[in-house]
This record gives sequence, C-alpha cells and structure tokens, in this order.
Amino acid sequence: MTRHARTSELMWPRLFKRFEGTSRTLQGQLRDMLVHSVMEGFLSPGEALPSSRLLAEILGMSRATVTLALQALADKGLIVA
Repeated sequence: MTRHARTSELMWPRLFKRFEGTSRTLQGQLRDMLVHSVMEGFLSPGEALPSSRLLAEILGMSRATVTLALQALADKGLIVA
C-alpha cells in the first residue's frame, strides 16, 4: 500500500466523525462528508474515491449504505462511477 493510500485511508474516519449527526441517516452523513471533502480541498476534483467495500470497512458501515450514498451523488452528477 502506498503512503498516499494509507494517508487517505486514515483520513476518512476523522472526516466522517465531523459529520455524525448532520443528517438523519448514515447515507446522508456520508454524502455530506464526501461533498464537503471536495469543497474544502481534501479531495481534488477527479481524484478516485476508495472502493465501496474499502470505504465501508474503514467507516464501519455496511457496503449497501456506502453504495446507496455514492449512487445518490452519481445521480446528481457530483461523482462519476
């Protein structure tokens, strides 16, 4: 695993913690976190996100929750699948 991948992997739980309670659902919190991550420069436009499986593992949530959050962002044109 590269240094960048490890740094990125460590970043997600800290970022997600900032968005706990911002939405009534985990999907909403994850969507808010991902949008904020781009807006604040934590992620560059066009930068690849971790896979849904890895993101679910890192954040301790189901892959279905992550997949639905990512799909909602893709439906709005905010990410490309």
